[in-house]
Amino acid sequence: MASRLLLGRLVATVGRRALLIGTVAVSAAGLGLLLPPMPFWAMAVVVTVAGLGLGAGQPLTMSFLAEVAPAGLRGRAMSLRLTGNRLGQVLIPSAAGVLAAGAGAAGVLACTAAGLAGAAVAATGLHRPPVPETE
Repeated sequence: MASRLLLGRLVATVGRRALLIGTVAVSAAGLGLLLPPMPFWAMAVVVTVAGLGLGAGQPLTMSFLAEVAPAGLRGRAMSLRLTGNRLGQVLIPSAAGVLAAGAGAAGVLACTAAGLAGAAVAATGLHRPPVPETE
């Protein structure tokens, strides 16, 4: 919830698309940094930063989707996003459990970090608002 306090100002300053990519990338990096052993205080800092990035993702994706979806299709787009969320809530923990059985907690963190990094890279191809023509 703390990541959402200044979200409006950050979107106005940085832009929704850049902020979405940045927060997902920060989360991926944070989870990746958790792989080697580290002191508790360092782990607390890394988890806090990763959590701030992850907490910003949900409202950013919802507002981004509402912005880019055509007016008559916004409800359908939101429904598809929520369906994808629910599917992920079932499939991802199951896959993580299978992965953890063989690779342990580090394997789950590495897989999650890789997935987030892939999402950040994929998000760079998201819809960009048209650039106004200058005369």
